[in-house]
Amino acid sequence: GKKVGKKGSKRMSCDEIPADMVDAFMSDMVMKSDATVDMMNTMEDVMDGTFMINGDMYSIDAMEPPIDMLTADATINVDGVELDLKLYPPHTVFVSNSDGISMLVITTLEGDVDTVFEIDADGTTTAQMQNISPGCMVSMTPEMMEEEKLSEFKYNDALVDPGNDNTTRKLESSPLDPTTARQLQGSSCSTLRVIEIAFAADASFCLKAGGFTQAIAKINQIVALVNQKYKVPGICARIAIKFCDIQCNPSTDPYNSDLSRYYRDTSCHDFVDYVRTIWKSNGYLRSRQGHATHLFFRR
Repeated sequence: GKKVGKKGSKRMSCDEIPADMVDAFMSDMVMKSDATVDMMNTMEDVMDGTFMINGDMYSIDAMEPPIDMLTADATINVDGVELDLKLYPPHTVFVSNSDGISMLVITTLEGDVDTVFEIDADGTTTAQMQNISPGCMVSMTPEMMEEEKLSEFKYNDALVDPGNDNTTRKLESSPLDPTTARQLQGSSCSTLRVIEIAFAADASFCLKAGGFTQAIAKINQIVALVNQKYKVPGICARIAIKFCDIQCNPSTDPYNSDLSRYYRDTSCHDFVDYVRTIWKSNGYLRSRQGHATHLFFRR
């Protein structure tokens, strides 16, 4: 079986979750303040990698082997310092497919269930559960989300070589954002193209996420979700993370300089060109470009 939960993980039953933790969770997840009761009514204890969604019980042990999110030569940098991926591995992703329904489960570094997405045959996210604390999960719906605040978690289009126009699809800004629900028709693919993508995140995104580990986790979550939705005829692709350039220090962040913010606020085209210049003029970044580069920022 798959190892779930390391010793030392601080676990709480849902009955033990204090009010201030609920408030912090709702703020972090950009949920409406009046959705507290609805959310708390969905609280569910999770033990040993098992969870229930829509009345059905699931277990990580019964799912397919973990999905490798990184390329073989992947690197992750935070403020110019390369991380040791043995100490900071990406969150583990498990998938289960049955009767046209895909279940995507992302675990924490300690092996606890962190996020669960249910995705239908059209590629639409029909349900999401989120870890409020190790051992306790809640269900989330689009109606619970603060749409205006969700718009702060947007990011720029892919910066792609014009010859690679088959990689220019946007990633979703939020799996629960009703304005970005993706409807993809079809059943399955015999093979998947691997699209190696480099990701950058500015200091505003790092701050919004809650630090570099959470920023990496957010990128990992979005990539995992989008990969499920790209496995359909007409796309038949899988995204692999080749490189992450995470900026958390505003004073050294090249993506959030005065000039960068000026371009961002006045011209999307000029902003894309500006970020392209940053990568082309930096030999280290240039050597780590993949088929496309995406920049995450809070706006």
